[in-house]
Amino acid sequence: MTEIVVSDPKLPGSSFRSQFREFAQTFVLLLHHLLSAVGYRLSSMMSAESAPPDEPTLYGPDLIRDWPALRDWRLPDDTSSTSFPRPNLDHLRDRYGHHIVQVADTRKRQYNEFERSERPLKDVIDLWTEQDPTGDGLYVKDWHLALQLEEDGGTQAEFYTTPKPFQGE
Repeated sequence: MTEIVVSDPKLPGSSFRSQFREFAQTFVLLLHHLLSAVGYRLSSMMSAESAPPDEPTLYGPDLIRDWPALRDWRLPDDTSSTSFPRPNLDHLRDRYGHHIVQVADTRKRQYNEFERSERPLKDVIDLWTEQDPTGDGLYVKDWHLALQLEEDGGTQAEFYTTPKPFQGE
């Protein structure tokens, strides 16, 4: 078994990123072997077109690498302490802010679920970005962006395309 040692990223001269990358590659390889043993396939080990039909297959991020949403909806890599890319709320507000969305307030219960309302997306984003306490706990729920874009004369291709293995399904 391969031993993976990760140094403290705060220490001078630490190569945390390269060690993490090596760890991730080892993990994917191990995952590939484990999944292969039970009949699954990883698409990063083959092209999406070569995946056998009707067999369980796990597809990796290469399948969606060209989606405009990945480029436009996330801030470029930054030095923030978060391990996930932060959303580009300015882009979402500017492009989709006029859309009416369903909002669940996770701080308020209504029967057996959260209280819901409808409001423009820009209003919700403004509450989040202004750190207004009324924005805490707001969750945009069941937003049917593709349908709303079609009603506005656009298409879903503005933010994603259906990956080839799923076209025609």
